[in-house]
Amino acid sequence: MTRPTIVRTGTLAVVPLLLWCATAHAQQAGSSVDELAEQLKNSEVMVRRDAAYALAIRGADAASAVPALIEALKDADQQVWFQATQAFARMGPAAESAIPALLEMLQSDDALRVTRAAYALGGIGTPAMPHLVEALQNKRSLTRAGALRALERLGDRAAPALEPIVSRLGDENKHVREQAIATLVTLSTVAEAPLAAALDHADAIVRSGAATALSQSPPQQEATVLRLQRAVEQDESAVASKALIAVAGTPLGRNETLELLTKAVASDDAQMREAAVIGFLRSSEAGAPVVPQLIELFNDRNDAVRTTAIQSLGMIGSPAHDAIPAMLATLLRHPDDAAVVAQAATRIGAAAIPALLEGIAAEPALSPLLDVPSRIGGTAVRPLEDAIRDARPRIRAAAITAIGRMRPPPETVIETLQSMLTDESAQVRAAAANALGSFTRLPEEVTRSLQTASRDPDPLVRSGAILSLSVAARDAEEMLPLWQEALEDADPNVRRRIIGAVGEAGPQAAPLVAQLIRLLQDREARVRESAARALGQVAAGAGDTAAVARLIHALNDDQSAVRVQAANALGHFGAAAAPAAPALLELAQGPEGETAVAAIHSLRGIGAAAQGATPVLLVLLTHADPARRAAAADVLPAIEPQADEIVPALTIALGDADWTVRKFSSASLGKLGASARTAVPALFELVRQPDDTGHARQALESIDEAVPEALPVLIQVLEDGDRDSRRYALHFLGKLGAAARDSLPRLKELREKAEGNRTRDAFDKAIAAIEGEQKPE
Repeated sequence: MTRPTIVRTGTLAVVPLLLWCATAHAQQAGSSVDELAEQLKNSEVMVRRDAAYALAIRGADAASAVPALIEALKDADQQVWFQATQAFARMGPAAESAIPALLEMLQSDDALRVTRAAYALGGIGTPAMPHLVEALQNKRSLTRAGALRALERLGDRAAPALEPIVSRLGDENKHVREQAIATLVTLSTVAEAPLAAALDHADAIVRSGAATALSQSPPQQEATVLRLQRAVEQDESAVASKALIAVAGTPLGRNETLELLTKAVASDDAQMREAAVIGFLRSSEAGAPVVPQLIELFNDRNDAVRTTAIQSLGMIGSPAHDAIPAMLATLLRHPDDAAVVAQAATRIGAAAIPALLEGIAAEPALSPLLDVPSRIGGTAVRPLEDAIRDARPRIRAAAITAIGRMRPPPETVIETLQSMLTDESAQVRAAAANALGSFTRLPEEVTRSLQTASRDPDPLVRSGAILSLSVAARDAEEMLPLWQEALEDADPNVRRRIIGAVGEAGPQAAPLVAQLIRLLQDREARVRESAARALGQVAAGAGDTAAVARLIHALNDDQSAVRVQAANALGHFGAAAAPAAPALLELAQGPEGETAVAAIHSLRGIGAAAQGATPVLLVLLTHADPARRAAAADVLPAIEPQADEIVPALTIALGDADWTVRKFSSASLGKLGASARTAVPALFELVRQPDDTGHARQALESIDEAVPEALPVLIQVLEDGDRDSRRYALHFLGKLGAAARDSLPRLKELREKAEGNRTRDAFDKAIAAIEGEQKPE
């Protein structure tokens, strides 16, 4: 028997619904307008929905159905009345007789109804305008905003209503004021004059709204620009700042505007300084002349002013390249500005690269900005090539590193990078050796140069050359001799870096396992840490269990990072690592949280062979550390084959205060399938919590059975749960069969109250299964 899919999010679940909709709409398409109007009165909600939808599609051709659609505005189903408003909007003036009903709807307390009424009235157009103007005086702010939204749809046709719309700029409600601005912006071709006049209004809120509207629709008249400039100089900052932004968006009065912007930059008022920066951003013709003023703002105490100034310089583009040193100095003071500086430098483009390299060479903390040339793209290659020829080694090294980070790297520089492998500076040679690793294919002469560099006196050069050869190699086998030699290198950084490459090769590097085991005893902790990690990748994949004993010994290393990696590695060996279980369990209960979590997860790989693990993990489910509780919940099903031993504890953990613990407990119960059916009541409780709904439902889908004790919870879900939860509950009630017989009277009552054919069908199936007439699907 096929188990039903409870969570219907997949493609296969959607296809039948789409086919059903397509069929229903095709049937409606063959109906006349009168037939569709009659169907709006049908007792079946799906019939009414489809009729309303079909009428909405027909637009003005469905005008004879207006009376029926007016009645449909009262329908209890949202989709029905929603489509009715859509129909009126598409009919235009042909739906004029619906205006009174829509005006009544415009006064609803339901924001969605108001929005849809406004949409419909705006679609009907000019016949609705006198009524909408009257609605601007309504005592309900929601209604006033809705009327403005409807007038917004009229565009220039609402010109006769300009004065009352402008008056709403001073409305007591913020949302109404914002909607008045939005409406006036759509009337930009006719609204400029009344908005300019409103700049002289006695109410500062009106003046501010007028300036905001003009900033969103740049003025075209010189007289308006003069009024805005006067407002910048004479009005209070709340108005002046918005007027400054507005005037910056127009080419008229450019010289006077730039003077105002420059003055505002030095203002003591933060609001004016921020407006000035936005103004510079909008004033695309300002260019290089305003760069010094914007740089001054890098010292502003207001974070928004500083970051907006940096963004403005980026918008200016290449003429702002002189600002790069100041940007870098600012970044050192404000590390959180990294993203905005990188974006601005990227927009400035190739012109920014010389100053970037200078700054990075002087201050290594800025090295993340070496990614900027990659973001700039191909135009960055030329200045980087020029920098490689710089006399200063740090500049050469920075440029080479930046080239190595480009994706894709420019193949035109391979020969240049090869020549840098013999540079007099070890820093430059190391940068070149590492950068060549960005190319998956290298000419034979370049690989020969890298092989020579692998014996360079400098350890960074040696390791970089070997790593680049590893990338270019056809397979691991040809690298084995070089790796073997490098693992014995006198420099610990070389040993550590090469161990990383060996680990990435996985089982192909199996001949080096003995060396990796010896490196578990290296005097350098970072080398031991890397060796432990690599053994999990190489030895475990190759089935070589000789490393297990040494990794168990490494669990006692004096460095926690080594202990963590040893624990992680042991988990890759499966049951062969069973001898490590006692030591791992001891670490799991120890004082170090990170080591304990690594040990717990390692036990998962060992599985049922980890004897004695179950009691310890059950105790850890109540540990003070939520990370250990979550790890224990996650691992338990892999350790304990007897569900009865762990289901009660995992069920209790569903009530944990930590979300991660609840998530892993749900997932583990789901893995146990029907064996975890006693957890169904607790999982249904969890479904009610928005943060837990997803993983709780997935667990219920996998368990797919319930116990009679779940009956009260299932009935309660039917009483007050959401639609999907009710369907889950009905599915589980059907699975209970005769054991749920006592619930039948209440089920039948609830079935009569159910809305929609699908929900009633779910009730019918559950009832039939309980009565024994059919088995649940």
